[in-house]
Amino acid sequence: MTGQALAGCKVEHFFCSDTGRAVATAEVIRRKAPALPLFVLDPRLRELSYGRWEGMLHEEIKAQFPELYTIYRARPEKFCAPDGESFVDLRSRVASFLAGFEPLKTETCLIVTHSGVVRAALGLLQKIPVEKFWETPSVPEGGICLIAYRDGSWQLIEEPNDRHLGE
Repeated sequence: MTGQALAGCKVEHFFCSDTGRAVATAEVIRRKAPALPLFVLDPRLRELSYGRWEGMLHEEIKAQFPELYTIYRARPEKFCAPDGESFVDLRSRVASFLAGFEPLKTETCLIVTHSGVVRAALGLLQKIPVEKFWETPSVPEGGICLIAYRDGSWQLIEEPNDRHLGE
């Protein structure tokens, strides 16, 4: 359905996280909207690396890492996953990706990525400090978020949503 929702859009550039789930999603979108350009894989669009937390349920993490889990939820600027990344690292990686958009600011780009990456990007674009990471809009699975370069800055045009998916 996301591909169908994007089928009528004029897209000049298509970027995708290089992880399996994102690539599979981009392939489905492109099958539904074959006029889209080929997508370019970019590792900077990967989700936050949760290190030893990868594959664990929240309840398991809370039980094994109670203090760190509290920091994760309450003080994202102080959090770093065991053998993984911090939210500061994530934002730095996303900022590096966004810096390449200066020459593309008048063109339409489609990006298939992960919720944490979108939150990091929105935080950067809206100048929301990393301390308020969890206050940036949540991104539903398969959701679409629209941003545009207007009046000299990036602006959120449409909050992340999944209206195109219907019921």
